[in-house]
Amino acid sequence: MPEKGKSRKKRAIHPEIEHEEPKSGFAALGDSIKENPVVYIVGGAFIVLCALAGLLYNVGVAGKEEAVAAQLAEALKTEDPALRAAELERMADDAGSLTPDVLYLWGETAFDAEDFGKARAAFERLRTEYPESTHTPDAVEGLGFIAENEENYQQALATYKEVIEKWPGSFAGRRQELNIGRCEERLGNLEEAINSYQSQMVVFPGSHVAASAETALSRLEQAHPELFAAAASEAAEGDEPAATGSEEADQAAAPADDASADTAATTEKGNMAGGLPAPNQGGVYVVAHRGAHEGIPENSLAAYEKAIELGADFVEVDVRITKDGDFVSMHNDTVDKYVTDGATGDVADLTLEELRALDIGSRVGPEWAGTRVPTFDEILDVCKDKIGIYLDLKQAPVAPLVEKLKARGMERRVVWYAGAHELAELQDLCPECVGMPDCDEANLPQVLEQKPRVVAPVWRRLSQSYVEKCHEAGAIVIVDEDFSVQDTSCWEQALAWGVDGIQTDRPAELIEFLKSR
Repeated sequence: MPEKGKSRKKRAIHPEIEHEEPKSGFAALGDSIKENPVVYIVGGAFIVLCALAGLLYNVGVAGKEEAVAAQLAEALKTEDPALRAAELERMADDAGSLTPDVLYLWGETAFDAEDFGKARAAFERLRTEYPESTHTPDAVEGLGFIAENEENYQQALATYKEVIEKWPGSFAGRRQELNIGRCEERLGNLEEAINSYQSQMVVFPGSHVAASAETALSRLEQAHPELFAAAASEAAEGDEPAATGSEEADQAAAPADDASADTAATTEKGNMAGGLPAPNQGGVYVVAHRGAHEGIPENSLAAYEKAIELGADFVEVDVRITKDGDFVSMHNDTVDKYVTDGATGDVADLTLEELRALDIGSRVGPEWAGTRVPTFDEILDVCKDKIGIYLDLKQAPVAPLVEKLKARGMERRVVWYAGAHELAELQDLCPECVGMPDCDEANLPQVLEQKPRVVAPVWRRLSQSYVEKCHEAGAIVIVDEDFSVQDTSCWEQALAWGVDGIQTDRPAELIEFLKSR
């Protein structure tokens, strides 16, 4: 037995090994390094190399993404949709994290170019490889459009329903009832079509798709009143308002005609165009193309002020975004044509400060030396309460421009010339804003189903039947003059066909021409 007060010494597992108190972790590590220096040197070097490789990889990825973004921005400047689609297709296999964006833009551009095979390939790949992308609902809808174009309405119907099932709360999901109704109508299922159109008005009230659904319902009601009569009869049963006993109150409860009377008091053109002011000259709107720029720098404040002085109804303003996110007016995508000092570059690649440093007046004449590129804000302030704006959306996002208009209360004094997707976004952001689609006569019926208030074709697309179809659908027509003609023959023909407005490079001459009539 051990003596009292003394601890028993632990017996070693191996008698030949002297027992020692355990060392600290750092001490043990130090001994291990001394015993195996090569292992730790090699291991440490490997860790450092892995960290360095990770850092270089991240830098490489960031650099690649920046290069892809620059390449994408350059591709989007290509005006011809077929060429733009080809460039986007080449990018689609090596776009990194931007691949979903490139695929969607490729499909959308190919669709616009009517290359439906390429569009289908892009949209299908997006649906298969990137189901969680925010672009995928729109891509699947695009597949429906392609099927519809091929008159495969059953396939289109299934595709549109897929969008609702998979993405019910998305913007795309909320607009599919219109597409479904259109397919049901073409399949001869008119009652189902009516139900879908009515659902669209409930699901997305106040939107352009709801307006289109309302138009479709009106058309069906005119063609098939019997389909609506039974529903109206059922709705009326038990819902007939009781007489109040007061003639005044009964009149108040009846549908009022005051709104119709007020509408009749405005000009027909202003009414059709969503409340635009009446034309100043001869019942025809005069749009000063790039301002009144005869002898004045185009797209300049001076050109816009001259148009106001002449009494034009609108100035055409080409809007582009700068590198730093501001907005300026310039028709061409590069500055080369507007300067005399050899400056070059795309508007989108220059900051506002760089653009404002340019002299865009000297090329017109020494009296205009020092004229600067105007900002969109400056143009709005010059035009407010004096003249309307015909906004040609060259390269700029819709939302911030809408905000600028709303801040000045100018929503109804600006008409927008833009692509189909931009006009759809515009109507959702600002239902009171006036969009102006442009299309050839073959596609006019489909465009008019969207219930535009103004249609703005280029001269080569215009005909008397074109104008008549627009008027029948409640839209006015503002046409670009034939800019190659320097006499009045183009205007005379346009007026003979019944156009409601003319965009011209010669606003002073056009105004005098209209006055003489």
